[in-house]
Formats: sequence, structure tokens, C-alpha cells
Amino acid sequence: MDLNDYRNEKFSNDYVDANLKRSLQHFFALTARESFSVSPADEDVVRDAGDGAAALVRDYFDMMLEQVGERRRNLKDFQGIQFVSIGEDCFSRTILTQWGVKPFAKLGEKSGPFDLSVHPITSTIKLFQTDFEGYLDPENLGFVEKYNFISNHKVKVSFNHETGPTYTEDGFQPLIDIYTRRLKQFRAVMASEAPTVLVFHSRSPTASTGQHITQLWNAVKSRWSVDDKLMVCLRTWPHGAEIIPSATIDDPRVTVMDIHYPREGYVWHLPRYCFTREGFEFERRVVDFVKRAAIQFQRQPSLAPA
Repeated sequence: MDLNDYRNEKFSNDYVDANLKRSLQHFFALTARESFSVSPADEDVVRDAGDGAAALVRDYFDMMLEQVGERRRNLKDFQGIQFVSIGEDCFSRTILTQWGVKPFAKLGEKSGPFDLSVHPITSTIKLFQTDFEGYLDPENLGFVEKYNFISNHKVKVSFNHETGPTYTEDGFQPLIDIYTRRLKQFRAVMASEAPTVLVFHSRSPTASTGQHITQLWNAVKSRWSVDDKLMVCLRTWPHGAEIIPSATIDDPRVTVMDIHYPREGYVWHLPRYCFTREGFEFERRVVDFVKRAAIQFQRQPSLAPA
């Protein structure tokens, strides 16, 4: 699809106008019906709130516009590289898609098994070593009522985006069908000779994470050729936490980023955190790191255009 022909059907002037007016009318009512602003001090509050709201709206739309432009550039600049999530959660897929480094579904991108689920690094290592042995075996699957999704208790994987008991029907067949397709897609990507950047996100890094990253890369090498592959590891730390040094891999095809979340209690996927100025800048740092690694990867002699 030509990006110039793409249209976002969920965002429009009318939609923004209607929702913004609804909020403004509520604020108006707080000054003239539900309560009454009368004094000079009240007047100052209304004026200051209006100035602040106008600045806030401008800042948000500036961020949206900046990201739209970068998304379009990234989709063009990195279209020759496959970016593939290999766990632990949806972080890699979500942020890279949001910024256009990785295409989204409407542009034809197909989901893999790690895009919409939780795979601890030790589980992924074992799955790669065994070619996903037992991954979708019904006897290993169970519905976790507390969380409303299915997990594989043997390999410690949570299929947290397929929610509800309907996925348990016919011996978990709906879930098995979905992940059979995703696994087929993943295997095809890994077997291809196209330049591929594997992106791993460490949700709760520890002193042993470096050792696990080494094991993960060795597991990748044991199963697939890495002539055209790079592994980028993103270790996100709680705000203010000490970053624990860990052994690095003596391999130019593996690169690691350590980054703090921008505030205490930050939850990367919740709009009240990620769709803020600090969330915007945090994500940009992550994306820029992945982009730099991919650009350097592209420049390797073995990957240079003939």
C-alpha cells in the first residue's frame, strides 16, 4: 500500500470536535450551573485554566504530528528489515509499531507468537532449544479464571490477549489455531534470508539477565542461521533503581540497552502514562536505540546491496 493513500478512519476533525466540546461543556457547567464562579479570584482561576488547557492541547497535538511524521519516515526507511519480537511481553511489538519501525496489521504485517503474549526469557530459551516442544499441547494448557486467559503451565507462557473461556472450547482449539498460524509465520521469518532484527524486552531485569541473554542468543544460533540477524535487548528498570551490571555478549550482533522508566509506578502500556510528554520521550529513546542498531546492521558488508 502506498502510504500516501492510507487513511486513519478512527481519527477525524468531527470526532475531536465532539469529544473536546463535551469536556469543555462540563467545565463550563462547573462555573455556571453545578457551581458558580463569581469573585475576581474565581475569574483568575478560569483564565489560568484556559491558558493551561490551550497549551496542553497544543503540546498533545504537536506530539501527535511529530509522531505521524516519524512513523511515515520509519515505515519507508526500514521497509527492507524485519523487526521481530521474541518476548518477554508486548513492549517491543507495541512501541516499534507505534513509531513505524515495524509495520502494523493494516499494512500487511502478520503477528508472531511473541507479539501478544508473555514469554519469560527462560521459557523462550527452552522453546527455541526444543523447537517449541509442548507449546500448544492441550494437556499443558489451562484457563486461569483469575486473569481470564489461558496459560501453558509447563513452559510458563501466558496467552493474555486471547481473553475469555471461548478459547478453551474443543480442547483449546481456537487458541491452538491462532498460535499455529503465528508460529508458522515466525518460523517463515526466521528461515528467510531477509535482514532481521530480533527485539527482546526484559520486563524485570536482574543480575542474571545478562547470562540469560547469552543463552537466548545461543538458542537462536542453535536453531537458525544468524548471518542476516541482529538481536536488540531492551532492559527497562524501575524509576530510580540501580542498574545492575551484567556480563555482556562478545558478539557484534547482540546489543543491549538499559533504560529507566520515566517515573515511579510507570506502566508502559497504559495511556495515562505512555501518552504523555514523558512517555513520548521515553519511547523515542527506545526507538532511536533500535533504529541506530538497525542502521549499523544494514551497513555491514554482508548486508550491503549488491
